[in-house]
Amino acid sequence: MPEVKNPIEKETFAEYRYALNYCIINYSYSFYTWEDWERELDWMALSGVNLMLAPVGTELVWYNTLTRLGYTREQSLSFISGPAFTAWWLIGNLEGWGGKVSLESIQQQAQLQQKILKRMDELGIEPILQGFYGMVPHDLTSKLPGFKNATVIDQGHWVGRESIRPGIIISTSSHFGKIADVYYQELKKLYGKKIHYFGGEPFHEGGKSGTIEVAKVASKIQSTMQKHFPNSTWVLQGWQNNPSNQILKGVDKKKTLVIELFGENTNNWEKREAYNGTPFIWSNVSNFDEKKWTIWEATTIY
Repeated sequence: MPEVKNPIEKETFAEYRYALNYCIINYSYSFYTWEDWERELDWMALSGVNLMLAPVGTELVWYNTLTRLGYTREQSLSFISGPAFTAWWLIGNLEGWGGKVSLESIQQQAQLQQKILKRMDELGIEPILQGFYGMVPHDLTSKLPGFKNATVIDQGHWVGRESIRPGIIISTSSHFGKIADVYYQELKKLYGKKIHYFGGEPFHEGGKSGTIEVAKVASKIQSTMQKHFPNSTWVLQGWQNNPSNQILKGVDKKKTLVIELFGENTNNWEKREAYNGTPFIWSNVSNFDEKKWTIWEATTIY
């Protein structure tokens, strides 16, 4: 690296300078080592990023949650996708695809995430971790006697008939709270209480909501998040028809942030009147990872 003889400072009007989306976690980062992440985070900081999606290590949160609820070790591991498909699992498009993973491998991912979060804190970058939005194994009611009467909406398949989507347990039921409490407890054990942003939302890319009142579901998801992490912000993806108007109707907009992911190609933020008055970040995708080392810090907001 060439020596920088004099300090270089640049200023921006943007409060949030955001980077990444779920797909990049697997388009480029599936097998990143700590050395790779160390370089990536340095580059993010040099680029002015102060808010970044950071879902690495969610696998162990889910494993611990399911085993506490009553799933066996094998059943819990079968729910988690393989390392190249984590992104589409987290957004509720598939479960168990590309697996089965080993406990050792997801423990390594958790250790990696702890290093990532520590460095992000040192660099002043706020992480967005995965919140609990109702995603559960599609066979929850048949596997756990205590949840046999739970209302779980079957989400069918995503892209063909082979990839089974996780179910969505309705947040307005007591069963939702039982799982959410365990999930957030396990997340705190692994990654601490200093988390201010959470991603994840139900009914993504063709998800089925049935006849339920989506606004009430969204409100409960957010209030449960606030119960465990007061004053946190729910980060929603502005992608295709998401987030729906019904989800936006149910949230506290002061504690919600929409990422307009594809702003250079779509103008949802205009057509939907700033997502019905919800704070949002305009961003762009410069390319879809045409080189191994290409990163999506291009989604940083200016």
